[in-house]
Amino acid sequence: MDDAFGANGSHKSPNGKAAWYRHTRRRQQLLALIITDEPKPVSEVVLKEMKRGVTAMDGTGMYSGKKHTVLMCALTVTEIHQLKSLVNQVDPNSFIIVTPAQEVLGRGFLPLNSVIRTEPVLR
Repeated sequence: MDDAFGANGSHKSPNGKAAWYRHTRRRQQLLALIITDEPKPVSEVVLKEMKRGVTAMDGTGMYSGKKHTVLMCALTVTEIHQLKSLVNQVDPNSFIIVTPAQEVLGRGFLPLNSVIRTEPVLR
């Protein structure tokens, strides 16, 4: 199936005429993974100062075999500097990976219930 929108943003309407389409501008959504040995104070500062949720997962450094905590936090591009600064203040030995997120749904982002389901759910 061909993409409905051309590379230049043009769109063919059902009557064959070209129309222009502009995506809604939202701040870029990111996913930060923070590898830390200080999960409690790092997560507390992110929760308190940034009002962003944090999820903790157990991790193991495969080179060293050492156990670490991996904190996951969804945020926007305008918040990344603050996150780096806060984490550095609490745990300067942490390791931060920041990656673009294709889509973030839920509190603080696009509401999950706003997603239009186009395919039936199989149960």
